[in-house]
Amino acid sequence: MSDIKSMALLLPGILFTASAWAMSVPGDIVYQDSSVFKHEILVEDEFNIETAGFYQATLSDLMNTTPFTSSGLTIMSGASTLGSLSAPGSFVFEATSGEHNIDFFASITVSDETKEALIETMHMERFEAWKASLSTEELNAYRETWKNRTDEERSIRRTEVYEANKRRVEKELDEMTGEYDVVVSHVDGYGNEEDINPVPTPAAAWLFGSGLLGLAGVIRRKKSKAF
Repeated sequence: MSDIKSMALLLPGILFTASAWAMSVPGDIVYQDSSVFKHEILVEDEFNIETAGFYQATLSDLMNTTPFTSSGLTIMSGASTLGSLSAPGSFVFEATSGEHNIDFFASITVSDETKEALIETMHMERFEAWKASLSTEELNAYRETWKNRTDEERSIRRTEVYEANKRRVEKELDEMTGEYDVVVSHVDGYGNEEDINPVPTPAAAWLFGSGLLGLAGVIRRKKSKAF
């Protein structure tokens, strides 16, 4: 775990660092994975259920610096899908004892349209700050200089400013990180059909546009039977 936001889960008498772990304790957590990531992350994992019954799967967006733009989670037993999410939230599923598969992903990437909007916003903010730093005489002098430039000179200058702002936006986006937490735990008192429908959690607003750019980081884990 990086120093960006180190995490730990403290249970009575046992300290677990925030990485993938699994166990089979009836009435308790049977799987958990939590991590900070950049861009996108995909996890394919396995966990063991020792006691048949009802279990709840929860995908949480911990918003390290940036909320998810997309995410999902699926739990399977063999070829059967026991439940799935297409956003942070939770669902309850009925499971028999044995090995189960869990796949989940999270992304904080932005679209090209969002990126362009961020570049334009940065341009306007920097331009207004620059104008505010000049006296009236200095601003009028610059306007005269700009008016006397050729169309080619103006085009070159606009391109230079755009590329500079694009680099700034990309740097800020690349420094952003997301953080997820996935938990599967045993639950009691379920048995009706309405009790096992997915329960979504509210989406969070963007702190700065939508998220990150770049390639996806992929984690593929294959575990032995749970301890």
